[in-house]
Amino acid sequence: MLTAFQIPQGTAQAASFVDGEYIVGFTVLKNGSTEASMMDTYTEKPAKLIVENGKKTAYVTLKQSKEITDFKVEQNGALVTTETVSEDETANTRVIKFNVDDLSAKLNGWVKIYWDLGGFIYDEAYDVQLAFDQSSLTLVTPAKPDDNETKPDDQNGTKPDDNETKPDDQNGAKPDDNETKSRMIKTVQSQTINRQNQVITMAQNQMIPRKIN
Repeated sequence: MLTAFQIPQGTAQAASFVDGEYIVGFTVLKNGSTEASMMDTYTEKPAKLIVENGKKTAYVTLKQSKEITDFKVEQNGALVTTETVSEDETANTRVIKFNVDDLSAKLNGWVKIYWDLGGFIYDEAYDVQLAFDQSSLTLVTPAKPDDNETKPDDQNGTKPDDNETKPDDQNGAKPDDNETKSRMIKTVQSQTINRQNQVITMAQNQMIPRKIN
C-alpha cells in the first residue's frame, strides 16, 4: 500500500528534491494578479510532479480539451506549446506536461480557446500565470533504486566466487582426479611389464629343443 508523505512547509523551497512522484496543488491566475483565471476551472487538481535526477516535470489535466486549442508555458525564456501525454476524447480531457524550474515562482503561460457555444463563438487568447502551492507538495511514490546500480558485493558485475579458484581446485581439477590418473599410469606400466615378461618367456620356450618320442 502506497503512503503519501507530506513535505513540511519550507522543505519545498529546497534546491533539491528526493526523486519520485509527488502531487501538488496549483492555481491558474490572471496575468499579473492573485485572482484565479476562468482557465483555472478547466484544470483538474492536484497536478502530478515527477522529480528525476533533480529535474521537475509537472503533469496537468485539462478539461474542455477540444476547446483549448493551445496551451503554452514559459520554458527557457520563451512560451512553448506544452506536450500532450494522453487524451480522452470521450471525457474531452487531455494530460499535458512541462518542466518547472522553481515551484516558488509563478510560471508564465498563454492559452488559446475556440468554443462553439451554438450561435455564439468564443474565440480568445490571453496570458495567464501558474502558481504552485508548495505547502501541499506530497511525496506519493519514492523512486526505486536504479537496477543498473552496482551492488557493494558485485562491483565487477560477477559474484565474488565466480572467478575465484577454490583452495582444493587450484589446477582446475579435484585432488582425487590426480590420484585416479596416477593409479591408471601405474596399472598401464604394470600391464606393460607383464606383457614383456610373457614375450620373453615364450621366446625362451621356443628355443628349447623338443624331446623326440
